[in-house]
Amino acid sequence: MSFIEHFNPLEDGRTGINICHELLDVVFLVVTAILSGAEGGRTSSILGKRS
Repeated sequence: MSFIEHFNPLEDGRTGINICHELLDVVFLVVTAILSGAEGGRTSSILGKRS
């Protein structure tokens, strides 16, 4: 099962003004940040800005 197939059923509860990125992009960033040793939202945010 691919990453997209696994996480695609997630419902996006954000409203229009709060959506800057696709939900799967955000989920991918968070998962890869955690696997890379991120310890909080700030580290995930820094990793996201580099890509």
